[in-house]
Amino acid sequence: MPKLQTERMELIPFSSDLINLLVADRAAFAEKLAVQLPDEWPGPDLERVFRTDAWLSRQDKSGDDWGGYLAILKAGRIVIGYPGFIGAPDKEGAIEVGYSVADSYQGQGFATEAVRALIEWALRQPNVRQVKAGCDADNYASRRVLEKLGMKLVAQDGDKLQWVLAWFIKLS
Repeated sequence: MPKLQTERMELIPFSSDLINLLVADRAAFAEKLAVQLPDEWPGPDLERVFRTDAWLSRQDKSGDDWGGYLAILKAGRIVIGYPGFIGAPDKEGAIEVGYSVADSYQGQGFATEAVRALIEWALRQPNVRQVKAGCDADNYASRRVLEKLGMKLVAQDGDKLQWVLAWFIKLS
């Protein structure tokens, strides 16, 4: 995966090696990347994701082209989030995006900015025809991010919502 730049952030690929380093030694991780890690990041839920062997093996199977990124605030080089792709494009060319932003950085447009950069990169890839996302029905902040990105709600299964990028359809 390439490094990506936004107005306020640098998005760098979060490889399995970096994930393992973060899990093993936060200080060494911060030193290696010359970043600051807020105490609240990655948080217990995201840390569990990073620790699971299933997540790491999914990263390895899809290669480094379709995994997660570290969102690093340029001002202060602070890790503020984790946007990324949830696996490689499927056989129909659909890619799913996801994101997480540290609590103290939410509500400032960082998720929208980061995911927009990912989407723009993904849509330049020849095997991507559609962009999807999911969120919980009661997660109004995530719903607003997806709306700002031009995504439309297309399905609901219980408390889970499915979204599709409405303004983009790539034909062969």
